[in-house]
Amino acid sequence: MATSRVGMVVSYVVFDVIGSVVRFPLWWYSAGALGVARWLGQGLGYRWRGYAIGLWTRSFFVPMYGATDWAGRLVSMVMRFVVIVARLFAFAIEAMISGLIVLVWLAAPLIFTFFFLDSFSRLPAPL
Repeated sequence: MATSRVGMVVSYVVFDVIGSVVRFPLWWYSAGALGVARWLGQGLGYRWRGYAIGLWTRSFFVPMYGATDWAGRLVSMVMRFVVIVARLFAFAIEAMISGLIVLVWLAAPLIFTFFFLDSFSRLPAPL
């Protein structure tokens, strides 16, 4: 009976603990990175729909407030152009931040490993 418990402990240590340490980078850079990219892609899709760029471009030449004279049409077009450019700029900033999040996700294990190993070089010398 003691042999089976020792075998179970050895099996746990070898396959579960060490296996998890080996599997972690594989998961982080494959399924984990894909999950983060999908999550950010869904968020950007939600933001794109929220900014409603298509709606703003479809109604670009429609006069605002029913003002059908040339001045009213011109003001409507200029105003919509400014809004479309501002929304595209805001979406571009959000897309760049999402790209930065992906880069941080990919670099995080390397940075943590570097600092972890670097901490051993700063230990005081034994007396």
